Amino acid sequence: MIRQELRDFVDDVLDAGRVSERDVRRLAAEILAGGVARRAEVDALAALDRLIGDRHPSWDDTFVDLVVAHVVAGAAAGGQVERDVVNWLITTLDAAGAMTDNGLRIAIEVTRAANHVDQTLMTFVLQTMQARRPLAGGGMDRAAPVSATPDRDQPLDAAA
Repeated sequence: MIRQELRDFVDDVLDAGRVSERDVRRLAAEILAGGVARRAEVDALAALDRLIGDRHPSWDDTFVDLVVAHVVAGAAAGGQVERDVVNWLITTLDAAGAMTDNGLRIAIEVTRAANHVDQTLMTFVLQTMQARRPLAGGGMDRAAPVSATPDRDQPLDAAA
C-alpha cells in the first residue's frame, strides 16, 4: 500500500507523460520529505523510472537517493542488507528485464552505502555491467541475459 499523495503523484506523472522539475521538487520536499516508508513506494517509483522517458535530470539523483536511503536505513543490525531485501530489490529494479540506468546506479550505491550486502546483489551488479559492456562499434550490448542469482553448482572463482 502506498500513501495517497504518492498515488496521486504517480497518476499525475503518468497522465502528463513526463516528470518535470516541479514534480521532482514536490516529490522530495512534500510527498516523500521523510523518505520512502514501504517497498510498495519503491516499486511505484521504479515503475515510473521504467515507464516515463521524459524526465527532468533532477529525477535521477532524487530517485536513486530515496531508494538507497530506504534500503540502507531498513538494513539489519550492523548495516547488513540481507538476501530477502536483495531479492526484492533486484526484482523491482529489473522487472521484466527492463533495468534502467538509475536501477543499476541504485544497486551499485546500495553495495557502497551498506556495511554488508548479500553477494547476490554484487553478482547481479557485476553481471549487469558486463552485459552492458561497450561494443567495438560504440554501442552497448544490452541483449545478453542476466541471471539475478549465481549458478550455485559452479564455484565462485570459475571463469565465465
